[in-house]
Amino acid sequence: FHFLLFEDGLVEWAQFFVYAAACVAAVGVTLRLNRLGLRRQALLYAAFAFGMFFIAGEETAWGQRILGLTTTPALSAINKQDEFTLHNIAPVQATFNFLMLIVSGYGSAAYLANRRLEPKAPYGRVGRRLEQADYLLVPPFFVSSTFMVTFVYKVIRFTLIPESGYTVTRYGEWPELCLALGFFSLAYLNHRRLAAQARRTAQGLEVSAVALAAVKEI
Repeated sequence: FHFLLFEDGLVEWAQFFVYAAACVAAVGVTLRLNRLGLRRQALLYAAFAFGMFFIAGEETAWGQRILGLTTTPALSAINKQDEFTLHNIAPVQATFNFLMLIVSGYGSAAYLANRRLEPKAPYGRVGRRLEQADYLLVPPFFVSSTFMVTFVYKVIRFTLIPESGYTVTRYGEWPELCLALGFFSLAYLNHRRLAAQARRTAQGLEVSAVALAAVKEI
């Protein structure tokens, strides 16, 4: 338990690498969306990529312990873990926890809610409002369980165990890793989908060019 969940432990570093990978995938999605001329969607994924970068940095206190940096007295007085982090400052921490509740709840229910709103559509209704939003903003059903773990944990914390304690707080590292995996899965699957779409388009253009050249030779 201590080996996995202590400060700078295996699970915390796993969160960092998963969030960093999600950031890279989200940047890739942003670039591909921009090439397709989907500016609003690209802007949304740029914000998503920044969020993943920020959380990855927060997970490792922006490299504070690796670099051997000390926390300033002013920050140490308000930071619960005596670190270079925002999310461990009491008012900010409460906001972060609430946002995690909302985001994980959305990720848990988005797919089914989207299908329920438009049951006859191939994927759902959101895409009618914003092109490709059914894929970009709605996690696939098999990914929703990663968000559900975090959502259930946060509901329990807000309702049954609101007080912080070492054990209950450390158990939270597992649900947070699940949330990171959910974000990564969403970004990676969209990057792979858009890459495949680009390859099909390129192949189609190549076939058209070959066919046109053949017609000209006749």
